[in-house]
Amino acid sequence: MTDTLAAANSTQRLDQRCPNCKMALQDCGAFVRWCPACDWNVDPDQRYPKRFARSEDIVDAVLRKYAGHYPRRLFEALLNLPQEKLRPRRDFNTVVSVVCACLVHGLTFCVGGGGAYLIIANWFSLLPFCFGTAFLGLAYALAPRLGKMPKDVVPHSQAPELYACVNAIACGLNAPVVDAIAVDENYSASFSMVGLRGRRVLTIGLPLWLVLDPVERTALIAHELGHGINGDPMRGFFVHGAVNSLAKWYQYLRPPALFDPRYDEFLKLAMVGINLILFGVTKCILVGIKLFAALLWHKSQEAEYLADLIGAQASGTKAFTRLLNKLAYADKLESVVLQTAKKSFKNRDLTVFDLFPDYIATLPALEKERVYRMTQHEAFRLDGTHPPTKFRQDFLEHRLQEKAPFGISEGPASFSMTDKSARQIDTELKVLEKRLSDRLIWRYCPDLA
Repeated sequence: MTDTLAAANSTQRLDQRCPNCKMALQDCGAFVRWCPACDWNVDPDQRYPKRFARSEDIVDAVLRKYAGHYPRRLFEALLNLPQEKLRPRRDFNTVVSVVCACLVHGLTFCVGGGGAYLIIANWFSLLPFCFGTAFLGLAYALAPRLGKMPKDVVPHSQAPELYACVNAIACGLNAPVVDAIAVDENYSASFSMVGLRGRRVLTIGLPLWLVLDPVERTALIAHELGHGINGDPMRGFFVHGAVNSLAKWYQYLRPPALFDPRYDEFLKLAMVGINLILFGVTKCILVGIKLFAALLWHKSQEAEYLADLIGAQASGTKAFTRLLNKLAYADKLESVVLQTAKKSFKNRDLTVFDLFPDYIATLPALEKERVYRMTQHEAFRLDGTHPPTKFRQDFLEHRLQEKAPFGISEGPASFSMTDKSARQIDTELKVLEKRLSDRLIWRYCPDLA
């Protein structure tokens, strides 16, 4: 009996050794098991799905693939770029991308115009009318969107301190003030311009907001406002709308398979012929998306680096680096949502936001070290539009030492958010927590909601 237990313990210890370097693995509890000696399994989720559910997924996947080849070259070029050139500027690629966008939007207009002609010229014919209606519907789906105000906009009267702090940071950066602030349930933040008047909207994810200290919140706000200053081409209505139109063409036209085995032989043969044509068409569309990526990727990445510099100007390099590290905790949210869903049966007033900040604050040192090392890999980036996190951190450190543009320093600027303001803002946003928590539970575990 003793020999059996000893053999079992020996097998368990053997299973807990790193498959790469054979070092003993530490107990990571419920977190990812990894090897601190050789970084085995430090980033277990490196793959990206080949099939896409949304048009945005297609663009992000193309950008990720394109970005995998050139990030170091761009990073080194920006490090050595003179101060006067490290500013938003138009170049040949920007002009070509606008011309290509005109062609894409022209194609959409032709589809809509052709549909209208079929309907008007053959008003009493059923088949042309159906085709014309289909073309008009397709043109409407592919047309660029001006964007509309998010549904989660917080009124100024409900959060006056939040608006005051955001606009104070905008004034400190010589940026236009925002017209609206939205607070949603995502672990992220974004800046957009919507409507014909180009109203400026800052969107803040409440889970991310609550795990940041006041200076890190300043860094986040300043970074997003920086996108309104530096002119990221991938955020513009015209060019970005063209990229999304191509992605929708790809999504609508790409068949799921060459043929459906449920049909008879004749229909299978017909489907093979049609689907081969569609595969060829979608391949050409994918080439168009890749062309836009090649034209705009460098400008988009430069815009991210410039936004980082603006964020560091407001908060200091150390606080901005901490923000970049905390952005890598996005995958922790799901675990807390599951915990909240289970506990809410006994306590209906419990929300995700009652647990999430403490969960992040009390992460084991080994898990924090894993996440930090993960961000230091050149392959790690938040998504396809962002440079590798390691390069972003190194870029700020280099510019701090060189005392390059924007006057970045180690400490926060005078317009940085104070502890008192942060507490007041948390009080203003308290009323949103239950609704956003329920939305997260519906997203991650609808069976428990």
